[in-house]
Amino acid sequence: MSVRFKGRQVGFETPPPAATSRAHRSPRTGDCEDAIAAAHGGCMDGNINIVYLWVDGRLIAVPFLGHWTRFRMNGYTHYRDAHGVVRKIPKRQLGWTYQQWCNHHGRDIAALNMLVKKVRGKWEKALTWEQAVVIAKSHNTIITPELKAQAFKKPSVAARLVDVCRQHDYPCWAMALLKMKFCREKCAAVVNAGGHFSIIFGKFRRMARGTNKIARWTIKPSRIWGPASARQWLRA
Repeated sequence: MSVRFKGRQVGFETPPPAATSRAHRSPRTGDCEDAIAAAHGGCMDGNINIVYLWVDGRLIAVPFLGHWTRFRMNGYTHYRDAHGVVRKIPKRQLGWTYQQWCNHHGRDIAALNMLVKKVRGKWEKALTWEQAVVIAKSHNTIITPELKAQAFKKPSVAARLVDVCRQHDYPCWAMALLKMKFCREKCAAVVNAGGHFSIIFGKFRRMARGTNKIARWTIKPSRIWGPASARQWLRA
């Protein structure tokens, strides 16, 4: 079942609009179920990283919601133990990356979900991209995943994000800052996997001026979400 967005149903095959208004939160309060629910009926800026986990007997790249690779920087200072009790993360582990945490706790999705942070009085767990998509569909929220990890330049990794959207008939409106390393490669990997990709600028809007920065790209983005001076690059 697709998502209700601006009076119509949109799904995996739906291309991104020419422009979007995306709900945005800080890393400490965003990228969680509360943020997804609050953006109901609209788009939400979701930061996506990669952690390597065992899934169905295979070690694979699993996309998850998180801006920084170190979980404390995203607000996670506690974990939920096997009995459901919320406990403080030991001080010596607070500087760990998500990968280090997961490696230490079974290296599976359950290990990632152990991490929790308090947002508006509620404990929110770390979510895989697929878990976030399932939640987002229930709220008619479209998460526009900003691909933070450099690993998304790899076709197999980008395909995991795209395949989740395909399986759930969910819009795949991925994006990355033009300023970030491997934006060109991420674009090609997502588009070749069947998804849509948009260039964004953030605070680096000066990059939209001057020459066409994507003139030599073999695979062009679906959209350019930025100043008009950059949007015309797709018409060149």
